Amino acid sequence: MNSIAAECCEDMLNQELDGIVGVLLSLAGEDITEETLTSVVFEEIIVVMKTNAPTLWHILQRLAYTPEQERKNKEKNPDKVSSMKGSIIAMI
Repeated sequence: MNSIAAECCEDMLNQELDGIVGVLLSLAGEDITEETLTSVVFEEIIVVMKTNAPTLWHILQRLAYTPEQERKNKEKNPDKVSSMKGSIIAMI
């Protein structure tokens, strides 16, 4: 049963990654310079990921921010951490 669930999750996540890989790889398509890093608009990446890869986004959110942290930290937002994790995964 676990192997079937894992296979379903893998298929779903691969489909979601296929839908966002173009946006995320465009960040890595050039040599990383200070200008490249400072011109990244995380809010745009976040919207794309939330829209086109909701399952992946949810998993990355949970990895970046535990329920206990969510209760304690009312001002912090893990969205940027999750979007960076998604970018790294897309490059692998």
